[in-house]
Formats: sequence, structure tokens, C-alpha cells
Amino acid sequence: MKRLMILGTFHMESQNDIHNLKDTNRITSMQDELSIIVEKLSKYKPTKIFVEFEKKNQDKLDNYYRRYLEDKLLSTNEIVQITFPLAKKLNCPVIAIDWMERGAAERACGDVINEMSKYKDLQDEIEQYKMPEVNLDYGILKNLIELNTTLSSDNTKAYYINYALL
Repeated sequence: MKRLMILGTFHMESQNDIHNLKDTNRITSMQDELSIIVEKLSKYKPTKIFVEFEKKNQDKLDNYYRRYLEDKLLSTNEIVQITFPLAKKLNCPVIAIDWMERGAAERACGDVINEMSKYKDLQDEIEQYKMPEVNLDYGILKNLIELNTTLSSDNTKAYYINYALL
């Protein structure tokens, strides 16, 4: 029997998204905690790791991974901080799975949110689903645990289903 584990995370590097981490530079000082997280995740023994990265750019992701293995890639991105160390430890592939392809979703989340003011009823409905705010004062692990609670997961799914209507 095949099993699937999904780990919800936050973007550790700012981008044009719904929530942007304000102090991304702090991630670089949290390597001990990130190592513990990778160790805990490795106990699940994944054989493949899928990440939010455009499928059409798998070659680019492979290049980033090679650069990471050569100690030539510095980034606070969650793929670099969690996925790549886990994949290296377990010798498993990292596979791009993001659906944001031309024609499917041409705008970043932040762009869509900015346009949402035109649709007040939908905006009110979407905003009732509270997505947890990341606070690095609590550490990365505590934030990941909060992001993966049933309530947080249910709210996030409801948020994005309504968001997709835009």
C-alpha cells in the first residue's frame, strides 16, 4: 500500500503571495531547528518529494538541486531549507508539481488579492477563513505544526477554493 504525506509550509522567502514573511533573513540563523525538522521528516522515509514549482521548469529545479549539492546555492526558500536536505539525506527525487501554467493561473496570489476588492461578497466570504500568520519568534517547527492542524488545513482549503473563483 502506498502512503502519501502532505506537509503544509510557509514561504520562507518573500514573493508576491497572500502572506509574505517579513524577516526572511532570520531563516539562515535557524539551521539547527531546520536540521531537526529534516530529521523528523526523514523518519517517514519518503521515496519522492513533490514541491510547489512549475512542472515545465523541472530542469531548472534539477539545476537548483545540483547547485545545492555543490554548496553553491544560498537561499532562504523552503525548498532549499527543507526539501533539498531531506532529498539529499534519503537520496530521493525532487519533483516539480505546481499547476501555475500559462492559461491556468497567470497571476500570483498577491495580484489576485489586490483585485478582490471588486468582488465584496466573495472577499467577505474568503476573509472569514483565517490563515495562520507565521511568527518566527515561536520557531519554524511550531509554525509548521500550526499550519498542519486540521482546523488550519480545512480553513486553507476553503480559502483557496473560494479564491479560485476569482
